[in-house]
Amino acid sequence: MTSRSAAAINGRSLATESATAMPDPLNASHSCIALAVLIALASGGCSNEQVYDTGQSWQREQCDRIMDRFERERCLASNSQSYEDYQRQRAADKTAEPH
Repeated sequence: MTSRSAAAINGRSLATESATAMPDPLNASHSCIALAVLIALASGGCSNEQVYDTGQSWQREQCDRIMDRFERERCLASNSQSYEDYQRQRAADKTAEPH
């Protein structure tokens, strides 16, 4: 019996098996980080800076997964803003917004 007929006997098609065999790790990562941030915010145990640092750490991990060296370096460079710089930029953006 071929694997195709075995899959048909089990009531599954090969296309269904291959489509479900590889879950999207990026979506799983997004779910995990979102859950971690929500738990941290709900518990009140983390400061805004700690939450920011967690997000930055996650983003660096995502950049490290990029195979192309130049794209990886560009990603890391665009996500290397310190919390203090982030706060300054955020304050500047708030004053520049029209009300």
